[in-house]
Amino acid sequence: ITNTAWPFRDYIIRSFNQDKPFDRMILEHLAGDLIGPDQPDVEIATTFLVCGPYDDVGNQDAVQAAQIRANTIDDIIRTTGEAFLGVTIGCARCHDHKFDPILQEDYYSLYSTFNGVQHGSRVISTREEKDNFNKKMDPLNQRESEILKQQADLNNDINQRGLKVAEDLEKKW
Repeated sequence: ITNTAWPFRDYIIRSFNQDKPFDRMILEHLAGDLIGPDQPDVEIATTFLVCGPYDDVGNQDAVQAAQIRANTIDDIIRTTGEAFLGVTIGCARCHDHKFDPILQEDYYSLYSTFNGVQHGSRVISTREEKDNFNKKMDPLNQRESEILKQQADLNNDINQRGLKVAEDLEKKW
């Protein structure tokens, strides 16, 4: 994310320069992709949710992968709680705390909310920009398809000739 976080930084700067209300910024941070689809200036705010650590390798051990995912969601919950609620929420992962206002039930409600968050890069652009890009890519994709077919045909021819040569060699032996 370090190489691609700059649009989020620019979003923050623009938001402050435009005197965007803080409650609106919070809403955009948590649900910008839902409230502003095809609006890159709003959608980019959800980068907040994925700025923390995550497993970008993909652990092959199912138990470890589940634990890593749970820890990733926990980081999102903790960061959100500390940044926007001003309280620590982490204790509620394991138990109700007698002094914290967040119960374990609240924690897991947040967990289910953030469980759909997926890490990784994606294109954020307007529908018009996406359509324009796809229109420009169509001839290239068509040409690629033609080349891949030619490659498959050549590989098939090479394999057939190889089998024929192998038969001739086997006869000589």
